[in-house]
Amino acid sequence: MYQAGRSYLVAVDDTVPATSDGTNSFAQGSNDSYWGPLLEKSFAKFMGSYSMLEKPNTAAYALKTLANLPTLVYPTNSTENLYGMLK
Repeated sequence: MYQAGRSYLVAVDDTVPATSDGTNSFAQGSNDSYWGPLLEKSFAKFMGSYSMLEKPNTAAYALKTLANLPTLVYPTNSTENLYGMLK
């Protein structure tokens, strides 16, 4: 993870929060992959808790933190506006 240009190592174990039926409480990996929930867990640990992931613009901040690259946020209310901006 990166913050203000400085790299941080975040260590996590292989357990993730789950519901009583055994499904992951937060991120769900496709085809039973496990990297998504573990990546989310490491970012939640970096942020301080899973509840911190509910803040606005967390996705953009997560990308910036993981890749150490600038991100831009384009507010849009519809996919039509989004597709127009991407052209």
